[in-house]
Amino acid sequence: MLIVGGGRVGEETAKLLTAGKTHKVTLIECDLGRCETLSEDLGHEIFCGDGTLPHTLEEVGVQNTQIFLAVADDDKTNVLCAMLAQSYNVPSIYARIKDPRWIEACERLGIDVIDPAQIMAYNIDARIRGDTFLEFLEEVTRDAEFKMIRISPDTKKEQNIIGFEKKRHIHVIGIMRKGAFIVPNTEEKIKPNDTVAYMTRRKNLHLF
Repeated sequence: MLIVGGGRVGEETAKLLTAGKTHKVTLIECDLGRCETLSEDLGHEIFCGDGTLPHTLEEVGVQNTQIFLAVADDDKTNVLCAMLAQSYNVPSIYARIKDPRWIEACERLGIDVIDPAQIMAYNIDARIRGDTFLEFLEEVTRDAEFKMIRISPDTKKEQNIIGFEKKRHIHVIGIMRKGAFIVPNTEEKIKPNDTVAYMTRRKNLHLF
């Protein structure tokens, strides 16, 4: 995973993504002093360079990365970085965009937008309504991840949900089956072609 932008957003994102040691993260920052600070605080790979330059991205392995985050303070920088990542066929690309005028352009380009204003608005609305679910998620995601997996249609038999969970150290949250969402009980079976949503501790991800 590559992150361009070593400001507070980039730093906090890198901390969160590496907390469970499930992601290998390289953070790119152009300011030398900031790079030194980040290296001391984060303790993982920091690359001092310009993320808008192709040779910089190639040097850190953009051609092999699966996820690219452009979270610098400047929208134009993030758009340019995201477009460069597209040229290397990175599967998942996200750009932090503050100016609404750039959001439509990103959507037309197929770039997923992270809109800080929208995120903040949702957070404020939830807190005003007394919704503590966001606070709960903040705590849970420090040590847990939410994932989905599609069961192969070629699977030969149904699987008991309790055995399915115990084998992988997970908790199944729900099942999508033929367009319907199922909240499973202990008698439920995992069937071929199901999409299973589950949560697990980050340290157990390698078991799945």
